[in-house]
Amino acid sequence: LGDGGVYVDAQSATRQGDLITAQGAEGGERALVRARGYTLRANQVAYDLGTGVASAAGQAEIFSPNGDVAYASQLQTDAELQVGVAVDFATRLSNGSSLMAATAVRRGENANELNYAIFTPCPICDEKGNPKTPSISIQAEKVVQDEELRAILYRNAVFKVGGVPVLYLPFFSHPDPTVERASGLLVPIINYDDGRGVSVETPYLHVVSPSEDWLISPQFNGRVAPFLNLQWRRRFDDGTIVLRGGYTYERPFGDYDADGDGEADIPLETESRSYVLGWGRFDPDGPWRWGFTAERTSDKTLFDRYDISSPYQDNGLYFGDQRRLISQLYAERQTERSYVSVAAFSIQSLRVAQTNEDALGLNVFEDDDSLPVVAPLVDARWEPEEPMFGGRLRLRGSAVALFRDAYVGSPVLRPETIPATTLGAGGVDSRRISGQAEWRRIVTTRQGLRFEPFVDLRVDAYSIGDLPPALGLDDAT
Repeated sequence: LGDGGVYVDAQSATRQGDLITAQGAEGGERALVRARGYTLRANQVAYDLGTGVASAAGQAEIFSPNGDVAYASQLQTDAELQVGVAVDFATRLSNGSSLMAATAVRRGENANELNYAIFTPCPICDEKGNPKTPSISIQAEKVVQDEELRAILYRNAVFKVGGVPVLYLPFFSHPDPTVERASGLLVPIINYDDGRGVSVETPYLHVVSPSEDWLISPQFNGRVAPFLNLQWRRRFDDGTIVLRGGYTYERPFGDYDADGDGEADIPLETESRSYVLGWGRFDPDGPWRWGFTAERTSDKTLFDRYDISSPYQDNGLYFGDQRRLISQLYAERQTERSYVSVAAFSIQSLRVAQTNEDALGLNVFEDDDSLPVVAPLVDARWEPEEPMFGGRLRLRGSAVALFRDAYVGSPVLRPETIPATTLGAGGVDSRRISGQAEWRRIVTTRQGLRFEPFVDLRVDAYSIGDLPPALGLDDAT
């Protein structure tokens, strides 16, 4: 269509001067009017060719050139869509969030004002298309969507979880969900826990630069002290660093009463409780790259008590697995024919070793002293480019040193020397160096017979030290 052209698809259409009125079929297809890149569909559509004003009534939908869709029972807009009014307004944003209001007014090209509105980032329909109550929503007396500020502002906002009001704020704002990164409050996280009570987490994102930001996320709890979460992210020319942490000053909460007398079986002290989860990864020019992870927590159950999101992540050369935290420093060198890695790490375990069915707070956890400090762990592989004796040669070597503070066993030739109990015994340190050479060749005869001669050699050297004196054994190599 040209700039002044109008396309009409309807059951019937009439024209009086510049006013075109299109009527859809009763109980059937709605009328459709397309002009200036916009499409308007409703039971009845009127369009003024002179002024460009369009109005619609009955199941109205308006599609903008960028793909946005708005719904209303009645609406009217000017030629440039800078001013308009809608009744029973609803729209779905590009990220799946929904915004609905009793009435909506567009004031100028950058501001939308909604009265008695509801915003939700959650689905409002089930898999069968039936309406359902969103898990989280914000209801407000007035909502202003400022497209220039790229923010949504609320007046008299009520936060709901499952349709139940849990928090009231006279004023509230957050970035438009279509914004990839902008400073401001993010959508709050609201939940309930038997230990913390009603919990509201209000994340605030502070964008320092295109390559750096902070996420400050205090968690306010109904029954215990607040918990402050922080996250810092920075992207460099050749790598990235992400650091997370949290802090509170509170005593443990949960079931510590195994005998049922109403009193905790162990002292529950109020003290500082915190965690840190960080990683960095750098890949400068050349064959070398390096990185680190730093993962520690003051309490074995801190992540569970305060619902810390995604604490167990694979961000380094080695992964601590579920309910184990790993702090490591590593470097790698890789070429087409060789690979070398050098690493050192320690592990903190949050795994339950023995469950107390009477009081889960008294569970016994895996002893960190039984887990080794690994320093170093070296792995190397090399394959010559030229064939060796007509075949392919591969060389591999590795070395590792393990240090433990608690005894978990050791290789002995006389098991009868192990005492009945090793509780409290010091850990056994061990070291190993291994080398391996593998040569293979494929030979095919003229008769079609195929031979694969090979040679595989491996050498290992072990050293064991710091054996418990109770074993009556000397250090061995």
